[in-house]
Amino acid sequence: KIIFHMGDFVFNSINLVNSDWRPAGQHYLILGNHDKRVHGAHRNLYREFFTHIIGDYRNWKTNSLRIMVGKHRLLLSHTAQMDIGRAHLNLYGHIHNKTTEFLMGNDKYRNACVEVTGYKPLSLEELVKRPQPTTVNVYEDRDDDITHDDFLRRATNANTI
Repeated sequence: KIIFHMGDFVFNSINLVNSDWRPAGQHYLILGNHDKRVHGAHRNLYREFFTHIIGDYRNWKTNSLRIMVGKHRLLLSHTAQMDIGRAHLNLYGHIHNKTTEFLMGNDKYRNACVEVTGYKPLSLEELVKRPQPTTVNVYEDRDDDITHDDFLRRATNANTI
């Protein structure tokens, strides 16, 4: 299994990387603006947890990875990219449970933030089926008060990509 993380993995907390939780498979991290510790004192923890680390947190607006899944070209990025080139779909993170006018109703974009996936990894098929919001900040079921233990419980019981 391959698991892609769209950045801001532990939101400047090292608890998850330092925990025993790690679903089997290859883990790719596309660095986000809150992944500063990947270059700091916890560098070795990140390198043990992730199979591949893409980008630099200082360039978080453009960190991305292009992949092919079957005949589909995907752009995986920390932020939604204005120019996705020949990609069929841009899977992105960064904006948590919000959206912008640029993204509203646009079928070429899917928000992959944990706040909109129920704090669990989703398969590519599940992400593609999720419609883009048509109004700003439509994800009202966000759980801002989720605890570290609850996150681990949800993630451990989740399917992976």
